[in-house]
Amino acid sequence: MTASSTAPLGYQWKKNATTLSNNAVYAGVNTNVLTLTAVSTNEAGSYSVVVTNSAGSITSNPALLTVATPPKMTLSSYAPNTVVFGTSAVSNLTYVVQSATNLLTPIPWTPVATSVVSPSGVLVFTNSLIGTQQFFRVLFP
Repeated sequence: MTASSTAPLGYQWKKNATTLSNNAVYAGVNTNVLTLTAVSTNEAGSYSVVVTNSAGSITSNPALLTVATPPKMTLSSYAPNTVVFGTSAVSNLTYVVQSATNLLTPIPWTPVATSVVSPSGVLVFTNSLIGTQQFFRVLFP
């Protein structure tokens, strides 16, 4: 959506009806484009912009920003071909597990399994590369 009227137009971005200032997170608070950097859950909220000119002002409809916290994974156990992670990930969703034998760029990630996190928050998969140093990563939806 774009604001158009008699120039010049002034802009002021707000979060939860509080006027924003440029800082390490927000840039462009007085422009038509608000940029957020290093976003955390603290930035979740309702954003709007007030556009002004010589005829008056109008406030945009709010846009809701939701910031999800990435799940945390902890290796619970590792047997010759069964790997168990404890996770804060949402249960009953499917995740893709990948492995690599080195972390050289570009990293050669190989799919290992597609698994479902159990209701208790455990992700179990079978590892086919026994006896080889491996690194694992889990791709979340």
